[in-house]
Amino acid sequence: MKKITIAIAILLSLKSFSQDSVKITIAPQAKDLEYISSFIFNSDESGEVFDSIKVKFRVPTPPNNNTTVSIGGYTMDWLVIYNRLNNDATALKANCTKRIHDILIAVNQTYLTNKLTAIDVADADTFTAIRKFGKSKATRQ
Repeated sequence: MKKITIAIAILLSLKSFSQDSVKITIAPQAKDLEYISSFIFNSDESGEVFDSIKVKFRVPTPPNNNTTVSIGGYTMDWLVIYNRLNNDATALKANCTKRIHDILIAVNQTYLTNKLTAIDVADADTFTAIRKFGKSKATRQ
């Protein structure tokens, strides 16, 4: 019985790992990639995405502002980048996070969409919980 349980656990972890390491290509705006570069330039976990960005910007006429740039990376790299953007007030205020979210959803990969939806649900749940806490403190006599 223990061997069967271990085998099932290994299969599930391999399935999750294989979904994390699917290569996807997206085309965000140059200004978003410039901002993303500030997060990942010194990161081992997103090195391949940064290398893709460097190649696009180290040319005689680099892209700028709203120009779209095709960048490849693994699913997990983009999820890590999205999480960082989602926790950054400047990226949220500049709508960088929303644009990247919309582009990642448009990839239409079930695993990626489910992960992004889970992040959105967690954010909404956190907001609701903090709101309820605030209301209880404000109405307490």
